[in-house]
Parts: sequence; C-alpha cells; structure tokens
Amino acid sequence: MGEQKLHNAIDETFSAIEPTLSERIRSHVSLLPTLKQFAHERENILLDLKEHSVLSGGKPAYFELWGVLEKHRLPTAQHCERVAGYVRLMGSYLDPLVEGNASLQHASRLHDIGKLLIPEYLLKKKELSSFHRMLVVEGHAVLGEFLCKYLGIDDPSVRNPIVYHHDVKDGYPHNLDKAQSILDDGTQRVIASDMQDSLVIGDLLSFADSADAIVDPSRTYQQHLTPRAAFERLTDITHKRGIFPQRYLDALDKVLLNHAEEVDEMYSKCQFDI
Repeated sequence: MGEQKLHNAIDETFSAIEPTLSERIRSHVSLLPTLKQFAHERENILLDLKEHSVLSGGKPAYFELWGVLEKHRLPTAQHCERVAGYVRLMGSYLDPLVEGNASLQHASRLHDIGKLLIPEYLLKKKELSSFHRMLVVEGHAVLGEFLCKYLGIDDPSVRNPIVYHHDVKDGYPHNLDKAQSILDDGTQRVIASDMQDSLVIGDLLSFADSADAIVDPSRTYQQHLTPRAAFERLTDITHKRGIFPQRYLDALDKVLLNHAEEVDEMYSKCQFDI
C-alpha cells in the first residue's frame, strides 16, 4: 500500500468509526486528533498488521494478528493470552454459549490490540496526566475499533467483544444507553438485543480482563495483587456496583481452586517490561 493511500485509509477509517463514539469522546478537543496522529506515526505497524490480517482463503487471520501484537507489544499480548486462558477455564463452569467458543477466544487474544498504536512511553509511564491517562485507558478502546474496521474484522462474534469490552463495565468509548443494559435473572448482561450473544460473551471477556488487570505487574500505575486477592477485590467491586453476574465470580473461584497450577503457569512465563 502506497504512503498516500495508507494515509487516506487511516483518515477514512477514523471518519467511519467516529459517529459510533460517545459525544464526550467526539467533542473532546484533542483526543481523536491525537489518536489519529498515533496511527499515522505507526504506519509500519499498520502495514505489518495488514500483511498478516487475512489467510489464503480470505478468512481473518486471528492468530497471525496476535503474533503481530506479540512482536510489537509482548506484555500486552501476554495479558490478552492470560485473559483468553481465564475465559477458557471459566467456560467449563458456564453455559454452552461460552464453553469452547472459538470466537470468544479470538476476541480475548485481540481485545487490547488498540494498544499497538499507543506510544510505548505512555504505556510505561508510572504517573499520567488526566489527558494521557484518557489516551491510554479510553484511547486504546477507540483504536481497537479503528483496527477492527481497518483490518476488516467484521464478524460480530469477534468484533463486538473487542469493541465493547470496556462499555459493559466502564461505559466507554460508546456510552451505550444504560436503559439497554439489564441483568437477566442475575445471570447475563444484554446490551442491544441485535448483538446479544456476542455481548454476553463480551461481558465475560470484560470480567476476565478485570481479573488479570488487577494482577498484571506491567501496569506500572497500580499495585498488583495475587490472583486470589484479585478475586476478592472483584467480589467486593461486584457486590458494591453490580457490574458482573455472580456466576462469573463463582466460575473464577472454581478456576482458582481447581486449576491453580495452570493459573500460576500463565504468570510464570510473563515478561513485565513493556
């Protein structure tokens, strides 16, 4: 892809996703222009992703894309792999929608792909200004949607969990109408009925993401905890805010009890220097 063609593709893709974002993000004077600048500054990564994005049969090459993430952002790739591990292990204690769900595994491994376009110095920085924190925390979710659009990841069962994994618990970057969010018999969250299945499993991805993020020592802006201590904190947060259904806590508790060695192995091989 020529330099000007790639430049135009970046601008066109941002224009395509901008209407889906919340008014707060769209109206911020600096956020989207800065994120677009990040994409332009990392065109080599975009070309690397594009080169590995499609298999010979025309299907998205999810494992190859994770390999690009591993190449450029190893700790982020390892975090995504651990989240996929939690989802896989928890799936055996949940319903068939989750157990062995290949799409959810693909989404889990790529849910933070937007961090590929965040400058390393921001990911490493221990203390962030409010704007820089917004660029990392909310910006990576926006860039994740940008990359799904840019790379042609349009299967909703993969795309939606990636794009909405922060909306289900944090309300960004789309600020989905809370009236559309309900807990069905305390077992599953449904956001926008036309995306029900992919967002229900995206809700589990969000839970697993939180479980690992509390542990992850590569996040220099926080004190990390053990997996069991993270479970206790998630339990407290869930009971106070009602973010996640109880069955996710029950499944994670069983994973920590019955798969302790596998969970320890997930962390033993990690590199925590972004």
